[in-house]
Amino acid sequence: MSLFHRQAFCLSINKNESGGKPLQTYQSLEPHDRKLYDPFEPFFCEQLGMFESLGIAEDCCFVWEADLKSGMIVKTNMDNNTHTRMQYEDFLQKIRNDDILKLETQINADLGQSRRTIDVNIHIKANGAYRPHRIKGMIFDGRTGCYAAGYAYDLEAARAKTAKLEYLKTHDLLTGLYNTQTLEAQFKDISRYGMYPQTLIVAHIDCFKEINDALGYHAGNTLIQNVAEVVRECFLDAEIVARIGGGEYCAVYAGKSLMETDHKIKQAQMALHGMYLNLIKAEVSFGYAAANQSSDFSVLYKQAAKKIIHSSNAQKILSNNSVIDSINRIIETKSGWGKRQTRLLSLSAQIANHLACSEECITETKVLAKIADIGLVGLEDRLLINRLKLGREELAEYQKHIEIGRTIISSTEETALFEGLYLDIFKRYDEWKDAIALPSRIIAVVIGFDDMVSAGGSICYDGIKSRLNEKRCSEYCPEVTDAILSVAAKHYI
Repeated sequence: MSLFHRQAFCLSINKNESGGKPLQTYQSLEPHDRKLYDPFEPFFCEQLGMFESLGIAEDCCFVWEADLKSGMIVKTNMDNNTHTRMQYEDFLQKIRNDDILKLETQINADLGQSRRTIDVNIHIKANGAYRPHRIKGMIFDGRTGCYAAGYAYDLEAARAKTAKLEYLKTHDLLTGLYNTQTLEAQFKDISRYGMYPQTLIVAHIDCFKEINDALGYHAGNTLIQNVAEVVRECFLDAEIVARIGGGEYCAVYAGKSLMETDHKIKQAQMALHGMYLNLIKAEVSFGYAAANQSSDFSVLYKQAAKKIIHSSNAQKILSNNSVIDSINRIIETKSGWGKRQTRLLSLSAQIANHLACSEECITETKVLAKIADIGLVGLEDRLLINRLKLGREELAEYQKHIEIGRTIISSTEETALFEGLYLDIFKRYDEWKDAIALPSRIIAVVIGFDDMVSAGGSICYDGIKSRLNEKRCSEYCPEVTDAILSVAAKHYI
């Protein structure tokens, strides 16, 4: 094995635990020489410690000692603490010709000084190729001879190792995305640039703990990696994409509108929809928050996380068993009520899409369509048909059933968030638009439309348009009325 092929490190040139002998031990030096040697050892150990702290000592460096009088050189490996001896002339055979003069100039510089340093870059042959090394050390003249000691390291290997350490410092090892520390640091930089709005998108693998518990950590890690690939691809134009722990990811945008953000999330949801990410069906929830002025990362994260919880609860209502399903028995006694609920959900989603609503608004609209009539399923048909022209006693009966629905909704965590929107549906349209949220306006008009087309008898588009326009700006908000007429035109013209 060639002299500099194995680059290793020894913590001290004075220790010899493997049985080999260094050229000159500290204890054998004359007092005068020992005094010269003392200042070198702290310097030497400090330099070695630098490489150790970077984690590159074992791969990139080795320690050397030399007796310049006899021309003997000893190299010490750290991995096995063994010593390799060779003559200076043999060592020169391994140095590239144009570097020999550089080395000897360093050795012969400042002759007459009791201590002088060596610091030179030369190419040393290893495995048939010359590799760049940096040699550092110190020469000191004593009464018993001239000695030198120091260390050398492979520059290319050191750079590669340092680059790897820098990568590990800023990236998540499992996915290759940026880590939390880098995400927060870059978020602060973006804030300093003043590009607004600053938008934080958070993606979260639903039921990730349950997946880990059921299938094991290997399956969980595979799922994390697969979702990371989709997130990386879908948010490729983000300022930064990071994994912040477990099955959670973040993407940061600067200067992107909320409509654009919604579009990016929809693209990611489409890419993930129906995808068997780990031979199992996994769902990923999204939430986002935006700030139009400098904001702390933790503040936006909390806002986005709340939206994920909100969205997750909404999905439970739309797809899983919920409080709504507990009244199925009542619905069965009222002919066509289940079909009505399905129609409301489908039509309201079309109208919300037609109005370019956000994904969050569309989800809320779907949920409202499912729960809109939850308090009315036991109400007499005559009251439903004439609900806009009820007398005092009949109106009280109608309001009583609305309150029944409100009680049912508020009693369940998943639906309690929609209590206010549920009540808004039964209010008249406020032309100043300061009382009713858009999802409620959509559902209110959709319910009216459904009542018209379900009343029996033939009805043409002009008839629908005429009836809706009669109540435009009084009971139905105009923008939703226009949207529903555009959708109706596809089916009735």
